[in-house]
Amino acid sequence: EDNVYYECSEGCQVDFCQKCHKRLEALFAGLDVEHATWVARFLPSVAVYVLTRLDAASRRSLASELAFAWPADMFDRLVRAVVDVADAKVVHLQDMSEHIVSDVEFWSTVGLLQLLYAANQMPANECRFGELLPRGPRVAIGRFVVAGIDKCDAEGEWHRWQEVTGQTQQQQQQQQQQ
Repeated sequence: EDNVYYECSEGCQVDFCQKCHKRLEALFAGLDVEHATWVARFLPSVAVYVLTRLDAASRRSLASELAFAWPADMFDRLVRAVVDVADAKVVHLQDMSEHIVSDVEFWSTVGLLQLLYAANQMPANECRFGELLPRGPRVAIGRFVVAGIDKCDAEGEWHRWQEVTGQTQQQQQQQQQQ
């Protein structure tokens, strides 16, 4: 199908095939858009906080709490929310591709998803008191897939990464010379 361009609320053009657009429209039908917008703003803020303000021991403690104390359905909903926010961000950012490299909130959301993945694996790696066998992962591994990532242009991302790492190396060399 042909791609059709839609505008987001910020005026950006986003390309979807009509089939995907209809699926998204059906997904949001009857939902509280204000709540979804709040989640899309709140989760990246939490992700930035967790990854920049908590030390490694605190992040391990958080992962352990999520792995063993949270109810499985609540953990699953958190994973789904983080994946959905990452999906929405990657789709939006890819269409504005020069911004994906520097979007701290996007990469922090991906980092939070990695923390959740680690928490998901914790019960699979150890036996708890009174258990003979490890429990296995909390949720299916497929729940962690960021489906929107397939929109990314791998070659374009590679070139942007090279530019960023090249700039970083040049900055480090300049600092060493001073």
